[in-house]
Amino acid sequence: MNKLTKELQHNYQNRISHNDFDMVQETEDLLNEVGASLEEFGGKLSFYGKDPVIPSVLRYAGFSAITLAAKAAQIASIWKMKTGETQDIHIDIRRALRRFSPFIEMRHETVNGLAGMFYSDPFNPYAKGDFFQTKDGRYVFPTNIYPALRKAAMELLEVSDDLIPEAISKWDAAELEKAAEKSGAVFPMLRSLEEFMKEQVYADISKEPLIKIEK
Repeated sequence: MNKLTKELQHNYQNRISHNDFDMVQETEDLLNEVGASLEEFGGKLSFYGKDPVIPSVLRYAGFSAITLAAKAAQIASIWKMKTGETQDIHIDIRRALRRFSPFIEMRHETVNGLAGMFYSDPFNPYAKGDFFQTKDGRYVFPTNIYPALRKAAMELLEVSDDLIPEAISKWDAAELEKAAEKSGAVFPMLRSLEEFMKEQVYADISKEPLIKIEK
């Protein structure tokens, strides 16, 4: 059993009921995975805020802040090597979450005052990111946000945009997922952690290092 599987199974079977989470140590552990350390940048790392920032059992804001902190620490390390100067790093985890997922509140980052949108297909019904219930009581999360994917989804369901929920409700989730894969559309079925860990995609992912760079 590899490290990722052990960690996931342990966390799944031992749910926490407290809010203690050492983000500085977690950042250090993340950097250690690639042979780096917070000691290299010579400054102080600090965080403001605690999860839950959004209603979830996962520490989304913390995860976002930790990865940003690791990147910032490595950049600061390079600056120290070039100039001898050290820097302190402080991260507001509430803002880190928005940087990680700018669409979390449907408030996107802007460029010249313009928010990121699907300008090529502004009325795409899948752009909202809704969950749809299927005939067997499960859910799918269609992500057909590009014109070609939307076209494939329409051809699969054979309905107009306003009848999408009704059409999806006539399928079993697993059957719709497989049919979509063959047709070029995207209708992933929601799975529990235990179900996902039985999939081939998880077996492939779990063999990979936490961070991988290929040229």
